[in-house]
Amino acid sequence: MKILITSEWYKPSVNGVVTSVINLSSELEKLGHEVRILTLSQDGKSRKEGNVYYSRSLSADFVYRNARLSLSPKCPFHSEIVRWKPDVIHSQCEFTTYRWALKIHNDTSAPIVHTYHTIYEEYLHYLPFTRVLGKKVIGKITRFVLKDAKAIVVPTEKVRAILEKYKLKPILYTVPSGIDIGDERIIEPHPYPRKRATLISLGRLGKEKNIDETLRFLSSKKGDRYNYIIYGDGPYRRELERLSRSLKIDNRVSFKGMIAPERVREGYCDGDIFISSSSSESQGLTYIEALSSSLPIVSRRDECLKGVVEDGKNGYQYESEDEFYSSIERILESEECYREFSINARRSSLPFSKESFSRQIEGIYYSAIKG
Repeated sequence: MKILITSEWYKPSVNGVVTSVINLSSELEKLGHEVRILTLSQDGKSRKEGNVYYSRSLSADFVYRNARLSLSPKCPFHSEIVRWKPDVIHSQCEFTTYRWALKIHNDTSAPIVHTYHTIYEEYLHYLPFTRVLGKKVIGKITRFVLKDAKAIVVPTEKVRAILEKYKLKPILYTVPSGIDIGDERIIEPHPYPRKRATLISLGRLGKEKNIDETLRFLSSKKGDRYNYIIYGDGPYRRELERLSRSLKIDNRVSFKGMIAPERVREGYCDGDIFISSSSSESQGLTYIEALSSSLPIVSRRDECLKGVVEDGKNGYQYESEDEFYSSIERILESEECYREFSINARRSSLPFSKESFSRQIEGIYYSAIKG
């Protein structure tokens, strides 16, 4: 097949969408398919590098940090892509590149398969017209924008339930995004912390991630037992750093900034337990990455973690500060206990391999093409 993947986000940006696109494209090529990627350039200039088209765009920082958009109705590479004649178009974003994907679809009849990565209901605080725009309006906009897609891929049943509420016409498929889990034969526990345990988070620092809750938890007397490393950057970082100082825990909390993709696994090794207070995730690849790195997880309870975080096996989900601390304490109760959680964490990540992910997506492509 000739497969065109369209996305607002791609390298050098680092986020879940970029990770998903990189893993999917590389695995599809291993399966013998020809893949091209259409994305937005970060420097405002159009160019082609290998199989990637970077189209000129403008900064949309006024909406979200590092976001890009284009006012052009067609991408600069439209004619070349149409001549290439893709068999299927896999869209990853609902804005500029989806509009371009739709025009390519109209000129080639290639069906559009769309992956719905973001729960926009959780991002209303970034919009200047939040008071006017409500969840019902988001549903109507989503239904209108995606009406021409042949199929929509969602990463979890949580997202599927939201889109079913929107009453979308395209067929819905639930396929968790895959990651590079390394050699499946290697099941090794993370070393047991001999001194003060280190909690770790990795991801974008946005208000919806609820990291301020974690910082307030750690300001309690029980929090003195732990260090906290935060990898990532985003629009809420300065506020979080200020909060850390005001709570007088900045001596135990380290903001490490962005980590290069090739060092992500190494970054997880800096911690002993992965923690997350977010309930806004559509899937959250960082959970899978942490499990793959043999880290037990303590996370705020969320429907997207069904089948991922299993209480008492590879971690715990909490709903209060008391449960947050009791979960950590049970995991660290003894070296033997921690070892079991760590090994279970690694094993539970194996079904989320990028190989399994790409094969499932390949099947959806064939179904979309057959009509």
